[in-house]
Formats: sequence, C-alpha cells, structure tokens
Amino acid sequence: MNRNGIQEPNEPPMANVLVELYESNGNYLTYTTTDATGRYYVEGVEPQDNIILSLIAPFWF
Repeated sequence: MNRNGIQEPNEPPMANVLVELYESNGNYLTYTTTDATGRYYVEGVEPQDNIILSLIAPFWF
C-alpha cells in the first residue's frame, strides 16, 4: 500500500475500515465496518436516500 488513500488495482482490500453514514443535513445515521473483501452492507438505507458516506481507514493506510 502506498498510503495515498486510494485502493489501486494491485492493492489488497482492507477489512475493518469504519464506514459512517450521515443524512444530507449532517445528522448521523449509523455505522458498519468493511469485511475481509473490503465490502460493507448497511440495512435500512434505501438506494434513493441522499446520504453522506465517510470512510475512516487505519492510520497506516
């Protein structure tokens, strides 16, 4: 990993990255973490909902 904050094709997925969701007005909704493949799932959020997604990677990323 080159620590540029971008997962490039040659870099492995990152597990346990904190994913926070907020409404468009800034109100906190919920959080989850990425799995071993770097994917995450959040229940109760509809595709049409306007949300802000915040990814908080480990300090060494």
